[in-house]
Amino acid sequence: MTGYLGDAFLLCLCMVVECLGQSETTTPCPVHQDIQNTGHTFLANIIPCSYIKEYRPPTRDNRPVNVVFTLYIQDINSFNAADMDFRMELFLHMTWVDTRLNLSNLVFLPGCANENKYITLPSYVMEYIWTPDPYVTNAKDAAITTLTTTYSSITIYDNHTIRSSSRLSSTIGCQMEFHGYPMDIQKCNMIMQSFMYSSNEVEFNWRKWSPVMINKDLRLLQFKLKNPMNNYIRNSSYDELGHGERQVRQLVLELEFSRAIGHHLVQTFVPSFLVVCLSWFSFWLGLDAIPGRVTLLVTSLLTLTTLFTGIKEGLPPVAYVKAIDVWMAGCMVFIFAALGEFVIVRWLNMRRPPKQTQENGGMMRVMTVNPSSPVMPEWDSEPSKNRHRNHTKLHQTPGRLSLKWVDPQTGEKKFLWKEIDKASRIVFPLMFLFFMIIYFPILIFRIFQGGK
Repeated sequence: MTGYLGDAFLLCLCMVVECLGQSETTTPCPVHQDIQNTGHTFLANIIPCSYIKEYRPPTRDNRPVNVVFTLYIQDINSFNAADMDFRMELFLHMTWVDTRLNLSNLVFLPGCANENKYITLPSYVMEYIWTPDPYVTNAKDAAITTLTTTYSSITIYDNHTIRSSSRLSSTIGCQMEFHGYPMDIQKCNMIMQSFMYSSNEVEFNWRKWSPVMINKDLRLLQFKLKNPMNNYIRNSSYDELGHGERQVRQLVLELEFSRAIGHHLVQTFVPSFLVVCLSWFSFWLGLDAIPGRVTLLVTSLLTLTTLFTGIKEGLPPVAYVKAIDVWMAGCMVFIFAALGEFVIVRWLNMRRPPKQTQENGGMMRVMTVNPSSPVMPEWDSEPSKNRHRNHTKLHQTPGRLSLKWVDPQTGEKKFLWKEIDKASRIVFPLMFLFFMIIYFPILIFRIFQGGK
């Protein structure tokens, strides 16, 4: 009886030991357990149990991990001068090497000429492996584009090279200068650097050939984009993240936008020029049409004010003078000067002495009064030449401006306010032409010189 009990005890002990051994071999490691919980079991064949995604990949001689960047600019839109930013749609490609991955169980596709075999996996693979952490320092927002799916993928090559591809949509801030607006040139930078690592740990680099490409069909509404674009690497010890003095490696992409003058030529310069020319018509109206003359000048001034108010709505309230401000001020000064000219000629006309004589057939009839006889008209037969001389003397006072005179050569009567109107018909257009001759060459010269 005792023997049977001992055999039973040994049998139970063996079963327990076997079960424990099976449990040790079938229980997955924490990394694989997390992968199996998400249903992506095939990743357990790629990611070993010792893989820690928070650690950067090992390198020879503890060198920094080399991450190579490539950009493809798909679209640039929503160029907002008021907020000083623009929106960019681009494809971001990052390439690095991670030798910790187990690639022996993968089936690779043949690559192109001079290219290794590869396999492309969905974007969720990035949640289980180490990936670089680039961020754009002057971006206001950035997100991976999503429509029917998330536009992001991972390509793994048979030499442990990993390539991440994503389509991004980002709003880039730009410190714009509007001194030459609306013929300004905006130089904006897109700056990328690692958020967590210094350049001694992770090193960002541009691809040696064609690091930045642009969509050939890209068309901007009001700007022309300089191509090819300038890209370079900038090393600095300043870190705005508050890590103290550390080596920072930045990838800089320079974008130069030159504003096309066609839109503002049609919407701003030509209408304002025509409004100023319209105000000059008042010099031909004379003082017989005072209501029409005042209405024309005031309407021109209000139209110009409304036009320039609409232009300034799309610009930030900067503290310096812009080129469009000079043009606005010049146009308003000319219209206001035309209004001031009307006030002056009206005032001069009101100061003209009342007409005391009446011409009749080259003779002047003078009413004389004799107390001893009834009033009888007498015809003055003074020659016309003497009459003009006396008339001139009547209205020319020594030391004072003559309001009315007779031209000694033609014998024509001259009125000062009429002569001012005639002179204004020539002086105002010539002065405005002189203003444009000075304004546009200086503006174009300063733009090409890059001055403010």
